[in-house]
Amino acid sequence: MYLADKLDEDDYREIKTNGKSESDKLEEELSFIISETKAIDIQTKLDNALNAI
Repeated sequence: MYLADKLDEDDYREIKTNGKSESDKLEEELSFIISETKAIDIQTKLDNALNAI
């Protein structure tokens, strides 16, 4: 596949599909990390507010 000077259509589709799949997976992981971070941040702020009372 990669040793030839050019990629044929099937190789291109395979690379594109694998890249899209990996990109989607990484975006999902990033969204999860961001939501978890926000939840932790909210919990920390709430704890700090309650401790300050």
